[in-house]
Amino acid sequence: MTTLSQFLYLSQVRGDKPFETIAVVVAEARQLNAEQSITGVLVFDGAQVCQYVEGEVGTIDALIERLMVDPRHEQLKVLHHAPLQGERRFARWRLGT
Repeated sequence: MTTLSQFLYLSQVRGDKPFETIAVVVAEARQLNAEQSITGVLVFDGAQVCQYVEGEVGTIDALIERLMVDPRHEQLKVLHHAPLQGERRFARWRLGT
């Protein structure tokens, strides 16, 4: 059985064009998520991103490492990071699709 992890964070989108920046982030994330079997949801309010993702432990850990150094994010706050008990909550969502 595969060990799953869940991760929830909040961050500020850096830059003077947050809508364009988040469009690029979403496009990249959808492709990566599909390739790496990461599921979840992203909420964007025009300035901040709140994202919940779930997937295999190593895959989620690698995603966290990338997010921490991604220059498009600032003030990234980890709200939750833990093993996922039971089934995925967003099993069919590859970032909201």
